[in-house]
Amino acid sequence: MWSILNFGKYADKMSLPEVVLHDPDWFFKAIESNRFEKRGFAAEARDLNFKARNIKIPRPATEHWCVYYDFDHRGKFCGFTLAQVPSAEEAYPRHLDLSVVHRQERRDKSGNKLLLRDFKTNYFCSLMKLTRKQCEEFFENPANFCEPMKRESHVTQVGQTFAEERTWNGDLFEDETILEQKYHASD
Repeated sequence: MWSILNFGKYADKMSLPEVVLHDPDWFFKAIESNRFEKRGFAAEARDLNFKARNIKIPRPATEHWCVYYDFDHRGKFCGFTLAQVPSAEEAYPRHLDLSVVHRQERRDKSGNKLLLRDFKTNYFCSLMKLTRKQCEEFFENPANFCEPMKRESHVTQVGQTFAEERTWNGDLFEDETILEQKYHASD
């Protein structure tokens, strides 16, 4: 059972899974500012933060698939595609990260709309608004999410990290935490 938010613009309207799949930018901003911890939603928010960043590609595990995030020449998010690649070495990233738009540019409402459009198309085969039940069932199913990886040999376009070893700290990988700190330091 998921809690209904009791603060912010979604107070008494949505559960946390609904917020993630309706306004991921708001969710990730609230994560960064510790709003969920201050309001008693820490455990649910941590769980959803991990899951929203580690969504499995809905394709057979015997095939090699990856996510291509598309950005225009100005760095604006244009969408994502799931693509089959010939080998496991080329299959990076192997999971969908719903924080990709937020990490690239805060408050990119059009980018988040495109992200959610592609998410709904690829994961629900529909462009209809997701119901509370659909959102909650998606996040309750462990088969929809990847386990944290200790080693990655790729560089993500958005994170622009070059970490050979990543350490999971319960909310983010350590290098993502450093990126977030650097971002806030430049504000």
